[in-house]
Amino acid sequence: MGKKLGFFKRLEAASMVLRGQGVPAFWFARAIEIGSQEVLQEPYKSSVWVQAAIKKIAGPISSVPVNFYSTRTAKKRGKGYRKRDDDQTVDLPEMDALLRAPMQNLGYSDFCEATVGWLKMSGECFWLLDDSMLVPFPEARGRALPQVIVARPDRMRHVIENNQLKGWSYNDPSGGMHSLLPEQVIQLKYWNPYNPWRGLSEYEATLIAAESDWLAGKFARNLMANNGDTGPYIVAKNGIPTDPQREQILADLRAKRAAQQRGDFRPIFLTGDITVEDPQVRSVDAAFIAQRLENRHEIFIGFGVPPSMADVKAAYSIGSASDYYQLIANTCIPTGGKLADGIKRLTVKLQRADVDVELDWDEHPVMQEVRKERLASVEVLWSKGMPMQEINEYLGLELPEFDGWEVGYLPFSVSPVGSEELEMAQSPSENPDLAEPIADQPKAVREMLGALRETKAAALADLTRANKKAIWEAHMRKRAGTIKTYQGKASRVINEFRGKVLNKWAQYESAHAKQMVQRSVIDFIFDAAEFGNALRVVMNPVSQAALQTAGEQLFEEIGRSDPWKMPPHKALEFVASRNGALKGVGETVRGQLNTVLETGFKEGTSIEKMTDEIRGVFNNLAKYEAKRIAMTETSVAFGFARDAAMRSAGVEQKMWLSSHGETVRPAHAAAEDDYGESPIPIDEPFVVDGEKLMYPGDPNGSAENVINCHCVSIAAAPADEI
Repeated sequence: MGKKLGFFKRLEAASMVLRGQGVPAFWFARAIEIGSQEVLQEPYKSSVWVQAAIKKIAGPISSVPVNFYSTRTAKKRGKGYRKRDDDQTVDLPEMDALLRAPMQNLGYSDFCEATVGWLKMSGECFWLLDDSMLVPFPEARGRALPQVIVARPDRMRHVIENNQLKGWSYNDPSGGMHSLLPEQVIQLKYWNPYNPWRGLSEYEATLIAAESDWLAGKFARNLMANNGDTGPYIVAKNGIPTDPQREQILADLRAKRAAQQRGDFRPIFLTGDITVEDPQVRSVDAAFIAQRLENRHEIFIGFGVPPSMADVKAAYSIGSASDYYQLIANTCIPTGGKLADGIKRLTVKLQRADVDVELDWDEHPVMQEVRKERLASVEVLWSKGMPMQEINEYLGLELPEFDGWEVGYLPFSVSPVGSEELEMAQSPSENPDLAEPIADQPKAVREMLGALRETKAAALADLTRANKKAIWEAHMRKRAGTIKTYQGKASRVINEFRGKVLNKWAQYESAHAKQMVQRSVIDFIFDAAEFGNALRVVMNPVSQAALQTAGEQLFEEIGRSDPWKMPPHKALEFVASRNGALKGVGETVRGQLNTVLETGFKEGTSIEKMTDEIRGVFNNLAKYEAKRIAMTETSVAFGFARDAAMRSAGVEQKMWLSSHGETVRPAHAAAEDDYGESPIPIDEPFVVDGEKLMYPGDPNGSAENVINCHCVSIAAAPADEI
């Protein structure tokens, strides 16, 4: 290893790599002539299209930030790259300083261009580290990290022993040989099916096109240069001129040319049977130009750059349908991934840091424009019932989290599809719980509601029971979407806790857990407070949306055209009032589970059967309890919001419209008889079964009057205005 000592110093003296010379000339060989045929060996310097393609790829890569993340907090995301929160980044000031000047007198953009250039032209790139990185403890090197050399791949030789890489041999420009351990070399490469130790370049596939374009350029240049002075042709018609004659002719032509350059006119007289022919100006034809255009397109395609970028355009777009997006997504991001992988390996070698390195492409203008375009798809997906949380993840919008973004909404005219949902989409006669109207009823319902507004309270007294039923069904139909959302959220929480409880129950089977007394088993497998809180978290955003919807519907019914907005303090008041009821559901679930456990322990039921019974408790909850919760919360929210909207609109009187399904409570049907034809002031309560309710679903009422209630409060005008 003695040869390696002072490696950087000898290399610096031999090639001036680190002396501010820019990218050294020896990185790129010259074009040479083999016999009479020239071969392009200096593509980066001699081919404008090779250089342009590399710069178009390296430019975006060097323009985005490099972020370091802890591998313990890494989480994958699609779209060809990964994005993490800022609080997951790792601060590595030494590496940041190194990347600002990875090579002496060369910046990070030069480093990226050299790396990308060698990857594209040679299929591999080598970063060389000096002997200081072999020190076992990074702190022993001091605070400054060693800089790197981007070596020419053709000067690197791999050393293989027993089919294993033992090291590398580097031949510096002065002819010196340097033996390097694998730890001192970072090799980035493209897959090579013909040599597993070396990379295969993209340039090799475009070599013919690059050389053809280069030679065509030289041909066109020489053609244009020769057009300035092609030289005359002297033709002797009768024999060959003698030597004195040739000398005389040449002397006369030189004298005439010299006079012409001075601006003098000098005639020339030639004796003998001789003619002088002057060739005309020549230029390349259309086929020649078309072939050069195809060559540049082939070069760009080979390097992964959209071929249209080799043409002149007045303007470029940068959206998802643009060539710039294709360049970023298909070439720059994958190539940048190799650069990030190399920086990661460099960080591990120099700082022994377990990090993940990525380029933050979200900061690039093209990706920002694409994200802006995706926002146009948000409304389409949201209107189909997709929650904003899932839309954000699906479209990769990186939106900040907000309350209620996990809630999905559907227009009330959309019928849900599915095994259990089909029941909700049935007609009122088939499904009295929801009582959606048949398809031909909406127009008739609107007409009846219009007549109600025109004739005010007297109209309701004249309506038949069938007409009242149609009005009630119209209200239930408008609530169907809210009911569905409530039910879906409740089922989600129930299913989540079913998995948790069954996992806890499986742990109970262990020998240690079986020693617990029966009384503590329920507390071990189920937390009622946690369940109630989870239910509250998912229900509250739905309730806030339901309040707004109910108020808007009331304004529409009474003919108010101005928008309705639920006062924020009212919404908070309602949500707070429901927290206790929602948390109480956890005690209901706990009671059902405890009954199963007590019965099972008492009767000596097997663990397997008790597992099935616990699962059955949650299955029944998801099927029945979730629906009951949805119907109750919808009734309470709509009752509260309609009452608030009536007061806001200045409505002075109200009426009671009971459920017209098969399961209507007798006391609620009697309330319609009492208040369906005789309105009462808005500030007075309805007296239902001896209880005072300000509106149907009033949570101040008993469970018998509130749970699963389908009644509706109707706005009415005072009797003296009829």
